[in-house]
Amino acid sequence: MARRFRLDNRKDKLIKAYLVSAGAPFEKAHDLERLAALCEPFDDSLALFRESLGYLTIFGVVTRYPSTVEITEANVVAALEKAEALKDHLLPRITARIEPSH
Repeated sequence: MARRFRLDNRKDKLIKAYLVSAGAPFEKAHDLERLAALCEPFDDSLALFRESLGYLTIFGVVTRYPSTVEITEANVVAALEKAEALKDHLLPRITARIEPSH
């Protein structure tokens, strides 16, 4: 459960960190597709992650609240891979926005 919370929290915070680095306002939300859509005026490459973000949003909701959906090891592995790909994509963009160029 703790690992799932960290995964859910991490992907949400990555997108919000990008929005902050871009100076973009955002509302409190856990819908990753919606948050990513707010990034698109600054970097439309997040559109490539739309399907993954939908999956990660559903994964976060299903594991956070009581549900009849069974979470399998394969689901967890897929979610981790998608979250890692999102991190690898966003971190350099966030860093480039907040570090002054030389």
